[in-house]
Amino acid sequence: MKKLLFKCALLGLILGGLLYAGGEAYKETNTYRNLEREDGTEIFRDMPETVDIAVFGASHGREDFKFPPEGRTLFNFSMALQTPEYDLRLMREYQDRIRPGALVVLAVSPFFPFYTQPEEQFQEQQPRYYRILSPGNLIDPDLGLYLRGRLSPLLTEDFEDVLSAFFEDEPLEPTIDEESGRSQMTPESAQNRKPNVFSLQIAHVEACFPEANPALEEAYREMLALCQERGWRAVLAVPPYLKEYADCYTEFSPDYFGVMRGLLEPLAREYGAAYLDYSRNPDFAGRYDYYRDMSHMNLEGAEAFSRRFYADLEGLGLGA
Repeated sequence: MKKLLFKCALLGLILGGLLYAGGEAYKETNTYRNLEREDGTEIFRDMPETVDIAVFGASHGREDFKFPPEGRTLFNFSMALQTPEYDLRLMREYQDRIRPGALVVLAVSPFFPFYTQPEEQFQEQQPRYYRILSPGNLIDPDLGLYLRGRLSPLLTEDFEDVLSAFFEDEPLEPTIDEESGRSQMTPESAQNRKPNVFSLQIAHVEACFPEANPALEEAYREMLALCQERGWRAVLAVPPYLKEYADCYTEFSPDYFGVMRGLLEPLAREYGAAYLDYSRNPDFAGRYDYYRDMSHMNLEGAEAFSRRFYADLEGLGLGA
């Protein structure tokens, strides 16, 4: 019996080792790298040990906060449609990388804090967090799935994708910046896209507005409390948008941004943080050459906005 148990254990170790080695090899294929690029997790491969400026938020935070002041190390934790609940969990997970006294930017997209996330969207995005968070920071984790993924992605990814990655790997897809980092909007294209943007964005806020989604409001509160506890300088920042995009919200409710300010500014003040709202700033609202679409800046716009943002922080005594 002992020999049988020993052989079974040895076989398990060998199989586990092969699965692990195969999984590590798969992670270096273009197929897997493209998966990471698509869902925004590739940047976590090269996270610096010490972060001077940490940015959290959804895609607006990811696209608009790219250029730190000279000599400062920025890491952007933002990902497409990332809710404040996962901002909080990422902040908890990687808090030891953010140095004492660091600047922490909570980039607030207009649909937060009123957002109601569809279950289908949650399930679609959940797998990316299994790769970059521990179980304690996952929402409703499937521990079996988590453990299989940690042992080897060969146990969680589509078998045909894995097989083709080793025998016929796909080309590496360009990043967003490489593909459209300098593309520009026009007034005509903004007007043409506005009806679709209006219906899509407002559908996710009308259930709560003008009241905040309690879960999201609590996530902001906990992030600001953690910033205070760790000695980080926090700022809630609403990035700039084209006028047509901001109009989607004000046409839904004329005082939309005032309601948002009324919810978040007192919260920021309670925790000694700043609240900066560039959503309808005239220096950016009509600069179509600064945007790749109605609400996301291209590289030129992000660089111009960064200069303004950090100058404003200096004026508030919160220089990076």
